[in-house]
Amino acid sequence: TMFMPKLTLAAFTACAIRSSSAQDVAPTMNIVDTAIAAGTFTGLTGLVTLAGLGGALSDENASLTVFAPNDEALAKLDNATVAKLTDPLWLPQLQQLLLSHVLVIGAFTSDMVIDGMDAPTASGESFTVNTDPIRINEDSVVIAADIMATNGVIHVIDNIIASQAVSQTIADLAVADDNLSTLVAALTAADLVGAISADGPITCLGKIMLNNDTVLRRCPCPRTSLTQISFSRTSFLYTAPTNDAFAALPEGTVDSLLLPENVETLKDILLTHCISGNIVSSMVTSGPITTLSGNTI
Repeated sequence: TMFMPKLTLAAFTACAIRSSSAQDVAPTMNIVDTAIAAGTFTGLTGLVTLAGLGGALSDENASLTVFAPNDEALAKLDNATVAKLTDPLWLPQLQQLLLSHVLVIGAFTSDMVIDGMDAPTASGESFTVNTDPIRINEDSVVIAADIMATNGVIHVIDNIIASQAVSQTIADLAVADDNLSTLVAALTAADLVGAISADGPITCLGKIMLNNDTVLRRCPCPRTSLTQISFSRTSFLYTAPTNDAFAALPEGTVDSLLLPENVETLKDILLTHCISGNIVSSMVTSGPITTLSGNTI
């Protein structure tokens, strides 16, 4: 769930100016209490509570930067997205979306902005910050900057930052990752790209399995292959077999599986990596489970 070094400033100009209160008055409230007291973040604070992130964002030992969409920004979400955001089934995606608005590099104020900088967020994702005006990914503009709190700083933005949790399916992410090109070829040959882009939730596992019960190799699983995706479409936890994992199979295996006459075998193998449910790694327990192929692993 979840993932911003620059600020965006719409109502302010390229060199976002700190308010005198931010400069001269020591803050007395943490980030969450400051947002509640402002009265313009009721939607955001409600989602933070629902996601169980209030404690982390109130931690007095932390030093955080929060890009906070106000109520007007949240009002731009369509009803279907809001319904999923508030559905307990999609809690991991909500957490990732919210954490994509949080920097953990300290209190990052507007005078620290460098045009074009890449900002890593608490969700593991990152975004690009530009100036004149300060904006994130060309979509979210900071309309009020440098609202200081006892554990960091808030910058108000006019649009939600688009986390991959709400904007990309597993298929989208796999296609964009050069290390997953063999997987994409296999999914295409098996005509499963549509299936992993459809309504879920589905969880896909990172093992390469043959003959229903033989685990040939547990794949190397970089963080970029561990994704929870798409409120608007499908959500998966996808620990994807990388190209190296496929290459570790016996010589000729992949080429054989990609042949049209072996499509059903390939489909069975790929679906043996998937189970029904929105299961993130912290939820995994030991024991047998039935996959979408009908096989038990």
